[in-house]
Amino acid sequence: MLKSSDVELGARFVKTNVPNIVWTVEKLFQIASEPPHARLYKENQPRDKITVAVTTLGNPRFFRRAAHAPHLPQNGASG
Repeated sequence: MLKSSDVELGARFVKTNVPNIVWTVEKLFQIASEPPHARLYKENQPRDKITVAVTTLGNPRFFRRAAHAPHLPQNGASG
């Protein structure tokens, strides 16, 4: 399982039961007496957001890390 320190901004995850949708961490926060949480946005629809406990992101029953995003050349330059 992941620890809080293993989740960073920009980390990419997929829900175990919906592996074709990638969620990206945009904010990490902790409210008093609560475990650390992460807010994630759906990569292809950034207005869609979810908030989950960091421990849930580390539980393979619910989430797993997604592959790194492919690097795309900027400004039409070829790589």
